[in-house]
Amino acid sequence: MISILVLAGCAKKFLYSNIDWVVIEYLDDYVSLDGEQEALLEERILLLADWHKEEELPLYIDHLKQLESLNKDNVTLESLQANRDKMRDHYQRLVSKAAPDLFSLSMQLDSKQESEFVDSVKERYKERDEKYAGKTEQELREIVLENTEEWMEEWLGKLSSKQKARAKQLSQDVIINSPLWRDYRSSIIQELEYLFENKNNSVVYQQVFMQLLFEPESYYSDQLTKNIDHNIALTDQFTLDISQTMSDKQWRHFHGKIREWRELAEDLLN
Repeated sequence: MISILVLAGCAKKFLYSNIDWVVIEYLDDYVSLDGEQEALLEERILLLADWHKEEELPLYIDHLKQLESLNKDNVTLESLQANRDKMRDHYQRLVSKAAPDLFSLSMQLDSKQESEFVDSVKERYKERDEKYAGKTEQELREIVLENTEEWMEEWLGKLSSKQKARAKQLSQDVIINSPLWRDYRSSIIQELEYLFENKNNSVVYQQVFMQLLFEPESYYSDQLTKNIDHNIALTDQFTLDISQTMSDKQWRHFHGKIREWRELAEDLLN
């Protein structure tokens, strides 16, 4: 077990230390960059990684330390919302820092690369849609239950029958949004096509690009937004309820998982 944890930690550290290669390999799944584009991207990623190490990792460590101090007495609906806000802030800072370079890279894409990128996104969305196509509502709820229990076991360890029953209740209460998510993904595809069609209009191009990057939720339908808010409220109450049923062993398991991530972040910082 110790060797597995060491290898897992080394793998994460390797990926972080070679983030330029990781990002370029990831982007290569969507669009083929030429040598000049890759060289420029690698240079910008390395600068971004330096900033992330100096500015962001200390914030992550502070956040993880706060999570390490959680117990059944201080988990509240307000603390869960505060944690979600912190996660959103981490994302927004990273996107804000990367946005100028992403925008610059997008401007360098030729029409063939733009088409390749849109087609790649379409293909991945199609794969996601097909994963759940033809499934009944109850089958989808079974998937929700399986995912919930898998997540709980990863972070808490062995579950009690009471906790499993609560997970079952959650899976039956949440709103299934598969059709609305398909509509959302279709909207994103349409917006990407509109983006590249207006590349010569700098005002429109920049506005749409930044909206896609910073406000993807603005493309949600009103119903999807309401349903997501509803499901978040259910999940927060579920998390609060579970926290009150956790044994000392489960709390130690949870704190141990958080500590692993905090120690990894501290290792990367040094």
